[in-house]
Amino acid sequence: MSDVGTSTPTGRNDGDGDGDKTVYRGLVRADHHQYWLRDQTEPNLDTLFDNDDPGAHPLVAIDDSRHMACVHTGMYGFDLPLTIEAWTHRPESDLDHWEEAIEFSLLLDDGARVESILSEDGGLDFVLPAPATSSEAASGSFRVRLHATGRQRAEEMEHISLERGDELAEEHMIQIWAAPPEPVLWLKEHLWPAWEPDTSVPRTDFCVETATGQYWLSDYTTGRHAANVTGRGNGIIVPEPGGHMAAIFTGQADSIVEVVRDILPGEPELELDDWEEIAEVGMVFTGPDLGFNFLDESAPPGYEYLPAEPGQSRTYRVRVSVTGRHRRYELAGRAPDEHRHAERHMIQIWPAPEGPQKIWKASG
Repeated sequence: MSDVGTSTPTGRNDGDGDGDKTVYRGLVRADHHQYWLRDQTEPNLDTLFDNDDPGAHPLVAIDDSRHMACVHTGMYGFDLPLTIEAWTHRPESDLDHWEEAIEFSLLLDDGARVESILSEDGGLDFVLPAPATSSEAASGSFRVRLHATGRQRAEEMEHISLERGDELAEEHMIQIWAAPPEPVLWLKEHLWPAWEPDTSVPRTDFCVETATGQYWLSDYTTGRHAANVTGRGNGIIVPEPGGHMAAIFTGQADSIVEVVRDILPGEPELELDDWEEIAEVGMVFTGPDLGFNFLDESAPPGYEYLPAEPGQSRTYRVRVSVTGRHRRYELAGRAPDEHRHAERHMIQIWPAPEGPQKIWKASG
């Protein structure tokens, strides 16, 4: 039984077969931990991730139209070897080479292909197998057996590029044949290691690097990157009069600050022992988006979600706890290769009625 296809540099080929199957091979340029198997029907993306397959590490999500499947990769992006086998009948399963395998059903029309979500040349064309019966032809239903290996290792590597000389770590294979719809069925699951946080290392949600001695907290209504405040006030956080934006001050003009950010449903317990300075102010945010800006960047990229409806304005408390502002570029007792910086902030935000500024601790 022949199973060889010749790929072009774009990852497309014409396939080769012997009557039972036709095989296509190529590289798919995955993006954002995914690629798509779909036909030309406009997908219902709003429903896609409501239909992740069961499990802590889903392998596929299917939109409500059932004309598109999103395959989850371990790698964030770049070069993923993919084999597609278009079968005239249901093949026997052979899972020895694969760490994961799952079956699901799709409705597919002519023109189905695998594609990258961001790159038109990052896909793989193939011809759907001919249905064996007239009823299968009328239904347009196909069964897909998706195989994967190396997702865990590729997740650790994140980006894999042949042009850069990387070793290919993740591989997928799709077997497809005409068949009536059936439920999603795991054939083989990978035992992913359980992750436990290292409580001896302080948590960091993001870092800010600033040459201004401050960074800024705001909702999307301001349309500005930096807060318009005069003076340093309590020396930790000063909101604008309208309350939609605030300046948060760093100990040095040129700083790298590690930040812990918690958006909470209610007031948290006050933590005094690990922090040298703590101040709390009231602000007004229009939901649901909230962001942190420094220099010309945001940290983390994009916005965070507030407990608010779109367009809803609410009053919030913002508590900023600070340590290490007077220890410039020390590594907070950590090894140099851990890149731990002395200045750390914890920002806690929760809905609350209007109230006065509070200073819980101040540095001498």
